[in-house]
Amino acid sequence: MHGRVRSCSYVPAEGAPGFDEMSRAIDALVDEHGPITLNCETVVVLGPLK
Repeated sequence: MHGRVRSCSYVPAEGAPGFDEMSRAIDALVDEHGPITLNCETVVVLGPLK
């Protein structure tokens, strides 16, 4: 879960203000609810470039 959250450009980088608090919140979420599954869907559209 940490990797997924940290892949978002708008979250604090490691060492930035708020990073440690965010990491603790993720740990608490996983501790409370167990493993988290994220279902993703990708749609690909093909066509000629104009």
